[in-house]
Amino acid sequence: MPKILALDASTEVCSVALISSDENWTETCDQPRSHAKVLLPMVDRLLKASGLELAELDAVAVTNGPGSFTGIRIGLGIAQGLAYGAKLPVVGVDTLSVLAQGYCMSHPERTNLTLVPALDARMAEVYWAAYQLTDSGLSAAIAPSVAAPEAMLDRLNAMSAGKELVGLGHGWQVADTAVLAEVHAADIPSALALATVAGDQLPLIAPSKEANLVGLVSVEPLYLRNEISWNKRERIREQ
Repeated sequence: MPKILALDASTEVCSVALISSDENWTETCDQPRSHAKVLLPMVDRLLKASGLELAELDAVAVTNGPGSFTGIRIGLGIAQGLAYGAKLPVVGVDTLSVLAQGYCMSHPERTNLTLVPALDARMAEVYWAAYQLTDSGLSAAIAPSVAAPEAMLDRLNAMSAGKELVGLGHGWQVADTAVLAEVHAADIPSALALATVAGDQLPLIAPSKEANLVGLVSVEPLYLRNEISWNKRERIREQ
């Protein structure tokens, strides 16, 4: 198991996790609009608790969206700064797959499901995706996208025949849940689930620390909306 520091700031709740072999350390903060202030102190506390130095790790992982425009920028900025200073690669993971992985970790006995993570995108839309959960693990069925709840439901209805759909995330607080077998609207992305996904992806992204570090530190945000729409959304949130 690689040693990974993971930061999630994509929603109203931020979290940090550090995994190493069979041990892990986590910390969460649900204080609104505090991500920029609390993430670095949380990182420091986990490093001290683990007895590890940042440079001893194998990678830094971060959720790169979709989610809060401001939170994504904060998370990416901090993750890339830490990684560059310690000469570590950055693994960017989309928020919706982290939600799906979190469900798998909380319900290891479940299988043969279609997981549908969804986040409230405001402006009468949701960010959503779909993943098949089988004995072989998770696989993407519908890529992350942004849509009106009605459009999401139309697409799910078209694919739901004979499938058990499980909804995850607060996007299901603004969408009709009748199509679902069960819903977990309170589920949020966790840094521990992020670290787990990143650990699986790391060998494909950074096979060695001798690779081009500049390219490995640079991770693009997954906004799913253009910046004009994002700025409008942020103004609405602040009112």
